[in-house]
Amino acid sequence: MTAQLPRLYAILNASLFADAGAMFAAAEQLTAAGVTLLQYRNKSGNARQMLEHAHSLKRLLGSEIKLIMNDRADLCLAAGFDGLHVGQDDLSPEAARRVIGPDRWLGVSTHNP
Repeated sequence: MTAQLPRLYAILNASLFADAGAMFAAAEQLTAAGVTLLQYRNKSGNARQMLEHAHSLKRLLGSEIKLIMNDRADLCLAAGFDGLHVGQDDLSPEAARRVIGPDRWLGVSTHNP
């Protein structure tokens, strides 16, 4: 993907919200404040729940808001997200790129020991 990244990149961490409704409301507030790139992060949800959330975010926010899936390349594709973020202990960047293809963003966490 050759599009320029926006200056502000928000992370929507599902574990910080009491329920999905609160998370969706926060997503709307973030985008109303000018966020145009949002990462959906859910470390404790199952695949079905995460995919339901992902589809809901796509419907709610529309095509103007770019969405990044955390960790799950399969769900990134299934939900039609714009990119994937993987951590150092997740799928390798090379493997992730093979799964999501060349047209989606790919972010990778890096940390010093």
